[in-house]
Amino acid sequence: MKRFIDKLKRTEQNDTHQSYLFKDKLFFRKSDNLSVFNQDGHLIGYIIRTHDPIDLLHHEIAKNSIYTFQNVAGEMISSVGMKKQTGLGLKVTQYLFQDHKNSEMFCFQEQKMSLTFRVKGHINGNSFEVAEGNLQEELTCKLQDEPFAVIRYDKGSYDVQINVLQHIDSPFAAPSFLTLMYCLYRMEEKDNRLIEKVMNVWTLGK
Repeated sequence: MKRFIDKLKRTEQNDTHQSYLFKDKLFFRKSDNLSVFNQDGHLIGYIIRTHDPIDLLHHEIAKNSIYTFQNVAGEMISSVGMKKQTGLGLKVTQYLFQDHKNSEMFCFQEQKMSLTFRVKGHINGNSFEVAEGNLQEELTCKLQDEPFAVIRYDKGSYDVQINVLQHIDSPFAAPSFLTLMYCLYRMEEKDNRLIEKVMNVWTLGK
């Protein structure tokens, strides 16, 4: 992790107000956690796989799709999960984000017509979007169509770096929000890899 933080300090742009970083893993199993650090190397919390907060379970969330951000004191701050889909039709994927501290819940929806990963929603009257760039390995977060954070990830090293580009109101700039936006992408990528694997098997069997 020290190597990762040193690299961050060397490459961080001058207009970055805050940074968070963590190392993802290929198999992020139930009860696993990822340690999240700030740009100074201080531990600020954990991303936990399938923590199963009760409120989200009341909204028909898909099994084992829940990710939770927990602070260093062990308190759950926020969670996100994918809503169950029934039937064989191609339906739009929806995600629920829960702010535990403020007892609020928001819905995000995948944009099916996009050629890359793109999810939109509304929070406290503000339009929000997180989308994958054309060059990939980078997600841009926008508020009212204005970029405010960039999430960069390395599929080889599994290093994930989140840069907040401007001062905005909570919860958008908080690590409890932005780390879970990366988890939305992670869920989508997992589904795409599964579909690709099934299609390859089907093609070979023809």
